[in-house]
Amino acid sequence: MPPTPPAAVRPNAAPPMLGGGGTGWLALLYPVLTRVALHYHSAALTLLAAFVLTLVLLLGGLLARRRAAWITLLIVAAALAGLAWLNLSLLPLYLPPVLLNVFLGWFFGRTLVRGSRPLIQRMAWHMHDREPLSPGHLVYTRQITVMWTTYFIIMAAINLLLALFAHPNGVLELFGIAPGLRIPQTVWFWFANVFNFGLAALLMVGEFAYRQMKFPEDRGRYGNFVGFMQRMRREMPTIWHDLMLPR
Repeated sequence: MPPTPPAAVRPNAAPPMLGGGGTGWLALLYPVLTRVALHYHSAALTLLAAFVLTLVLLLGGLLARRRAAWITLLIVAAALAGLAWLNLSLLPLYLPPVLLNVFLGWFFGRTLVRGSRPLIQRMAWHMHDREPLSPGHLVYTRQITVMWTTYFIIMAAINLLLALFAHPNGVLELFGIAPGLRIPQTVWFWFANVFNFGLAALLMVGEFAYRQMKFPEDRGRYGNFVGFMQRMRREMPTIWHDLMLPR
């Protein structure tokens, strides 16, 4: 039998991280500020970059005047001031690439436990108009969920290692530890802020192309990758609501 559609779905409800029209511009500003801050060894620009990233994550709640979002913003601002006082202003730049990948790895991986539907399987069910998926789709969507879980875990580990051994002012050096291995800080920057996301985008496009060949019967649903992303955007509120349900 097909899964029961989630109850009380609010079509206009979007996840907090997707809210706010200025989020995209702030997200693009973050790596630029980070690169300039590292180039000029500017603590002020480093803290500004970290603050901009905080705004990216909280903008939807701030615009909606949610008290929790404003309290979180004040706490982050106080924490950044404390790190600056401790001469650890660079630390907030190293943490997000690691924490984001750890979170995404957990978010995908938690749906692989027994008794739960894999995340990509849930998404495919919505994208297929909530019709029962074929046995081939069920196996494939589980495999893709495993792939993304593995990808994010590997990216988290690589970002952590690059941050620890970055030179100058890597995490170990910030805490007064001389690392046996030194990796140029620019290598960390380009990997964490460009390659990490660029590779994810290429994987998405490549997986879509492979899926179109593996399941030719699905080609009429989206047409091309742009059509697929447009459909995904329309379905996202319902998909997000489903993903937030305990399973």
